[in-house]
Amino acid sequence: MRIDSSGNVQVGGSQNGQIFLGNGSGAGGQRCNMTFTGTGNEFFDIGIKGSASQFGHIRFNTGTTPTERVRIDSSGRLLIGSSTVQAHANMDDLQVGDGTGNRGITISSVNTGFGTLAFGDSTDGSGTDMYAGFIEYYHNDNSLRFGTASSQKIAIDSSGHITPGANGTQDLGSTSKRFANLYTSDLDLSNEAKGGNDVDGTWGAYTIQEGEEDLFLINKRSGKKYKFMLQEVS
Repeated sequence: MRIDSSGNVQVGGSQNGQIFLGNGSGAGGQRCNMTFTGTGNEFFDIGIKGSASQFGHIRFNTGTTPTERVRIDSSGRLLIGSSTVQAHANMDDLQVGDGTGNRGITISSVNTGFGTLAFGDSTDGSGTDMYAGFIEYYHNDNSLRFGTASSQKIAIDSSGHITPGANGTQDLGSTSKRFANLYTSDLDLSNEAKGGNDVDGTWGAYTIQEGEEDLFLINKRSGKKYKFMLQEVS
């Protein structure tokens, strides 16, 4: 250990490790440096042990009047901007904010890359179960993509268009769970990706468009146009 003429305290050497407590000069101001280097399996442990609820946590304070910014509590939960857990027990490993103001988390990536929030259940750190579910934003084309079962299922492009992960393979709703209403302009239909219909096996492509008094059907393959024969009932 060394205490120099300025009152700086240095423990350890520059080769294997160093703890420096002292007064910095210039814009750096006062500082505390802890540096550990070597060629083996080096690690740095901070441990706190306590038996009461207010003990056994690590706090990080900053500011001219030191204010708590980050806390690791005795259960290993990471709290940012809060000193108390306000999250559901199934979702409390990381908490940002204390219920006041606007809070956020930003993933900042290179403009040709992407940022990912992954949901994994891997126990050995390998395989596609490391990203069983994911949300990814691609900066090169400004698209947002959603994945389940380790593959992309839905994408929202830069214009807000929503597309499935593959052509003609995914449903919207089911026979037991239906959406209440579908609000759309023209209705564009095609069963080409399914390989044809169940009647004569052929496939078609039609668009239904609305007129002031009529509904029209356009055959996108032949270009022919039809009008629905509508009967007024009320």
